[in-house]
Parts: sequence; C-alpha cells; structure tokens
Amino acid sequence: MNARNETTAVLHRFSAIQITDCEANRRLTVSASQLKEKYECDIPTGTYRLRDLLEILLK
Repeated sequence: MNARNETTAVLHRFSAIQITDCEANRRLTVSASQLKEKYECDIPTGTYRLRDLLEILLK
C-alpha cells in the first residue's frame, strides 16, 4: 500500500471511530493536493501526527 492510500485508509477508519491511541500518535506525510481533493481542505504538504491532522480536518 502506498503512502497516499495508507493515509486515506487511516483517515477513513477515523471517520468510523476506530482508531487507537497508538494510531493517534502515528505520523503521516500528506500532500496538499491529496487533502484538497479528498477533504476540500487547504493544509500544507507535510508530516503530521494523526491526532493533529484530524483536529485540523474537523475544524
């Protein structure tokens, strides 16, 4: 599974409220275009802890 698919899969699992505390601290590298395309969100490309990324996306 490539990083893009992995990120999408992890975020999808969160939407189903299935992530663990261990996953919440995991770091994911995401691209701005990926987030814009999937979540209509303007976030700079970078590496984020899943917990921080989800907070940004849920605003």
